[in-house]
Amino acid sequence: MKSLKFLFSAGLCAILLQWPVLPLQAQVPKPAWKADWEKLIEPANKEGAVSVWGPPGAWARNVLVDEFRKGFPQIQVEYHGALAAAAWPKVQAERQAGLFTIDLLVGGTGSTALYKAKAQQPIEPLFLLPEIKDKKAWWQGKFHFADPEGKYIFIFSIGPIPAIAYNTQLLDPGELKSYRDLLDPKWKGKIVMFDPRIAGAGGARWHFFVEAMGKEYVERLGQQVVLTRDLRQSVEWIAIGKYPMGIGISYAHAEEFIKKGAPIARISHLAEGNYLTSAWGTLSLLDRAPHPNAAKLYINWLLSKEGQLAWQMTGYSSARIDISKETVDLMNRIVDGVKYYEQFSEHASRQRDEVSNKLASEIFKD
Repeated sequence: MKSLKFLFSAGLCAILLQWPVLPLQAQVPKPAWKADWEKLIEPANKEGAVSVWGPPGAWARNVLVDEFRKGFPQIQVEYHGALAAAAWPKVQAERQAGLFTIDLLVGGTGSTALYKAKAQQPIEPLFLLPEIKDKKAWWQGKFHFADPEGKYIFIFSIGPIPAIAYNTQLLDPGELKSYRDLLDPKWKGKIVMFDPRIAGAGGARWHFFVEAMGKEYVERLGQQVVLTRDLRQSVEWIAIGKYPMGIGISYAHAEEFIKKGAPIARISHLAEGNYLTSAWGTLSLLDRAPHPNAAKLYINWLLSKEGQLAWQMTGYSSARIDISKETVDLMNRIVDGVKYYEQFSEHASRQRDEVSNKLASEIFKD
């Protein structure tokens, strides 16, 4: 019996020694996406730059430039910070001159002007990472777009924005329960508001008022407010007490002043609710982009878990639901029980163009 066991073992060993041994790499093939990602790095590094038009201010640059370059130091980010309303005229002028210098636009839904001009490329075909392609990782289990075809203006950030910013030395927040309280005669000329006729800021808040409160309300509100076209200045005016409160105020600029100790606080919403917006959180790829590989790499970084965690350092909430919301400002988180009006879709953008912006032009006449 022992001899039989020995012969069997010897025979088995002989068979195994003759069995072809495949290379380890062949035994465990590399996922296709990973191979494509690695192939992208070299040409992206060779291009050495990506041109991004994004929100104004250091708060945005710190994420969209500095955080990206931590992972990709060989790629310079040529960053231009401005409202979407300023981006389109520049793009239009350059293209008329045969110049194509901008790769990506990060901003609000005001980038619909680029869509109408057919100046964008479909963005979803450029998604490489499985964690981006997985729609279950995104709010409502789907991708959100701000263009009617659902191809060009990808929405990566969704949440509410505080309704009101106020000077804590001049206003008791208990005085405001409803948006109708803003119509009290004592507040006439004491409320600063960003001009809702300017694309890229203020329009979503104005459209919310139209939807939630109606035409008569906004006509009366228009008699109460003082308009500005300078986002930072409006917050500064509240900080120094020139105006006790403001509506349609930049969250990022208010945060900047609060961190410096200014007597500013915010009210997340009043009785009638609030609205959900993409704020500065949309991403578009322009056609004939000068750095196509670096732009593709940047898109996949920004929409990845890593990129969206970096984005949330701004206080805005990512539309990804598979990452921690620890750094998101409590006032920028969706709260159960609050009525929200959706302001980030193509339909909402069209309504702003066709109804709210027209109404604003009728009410506010320079």
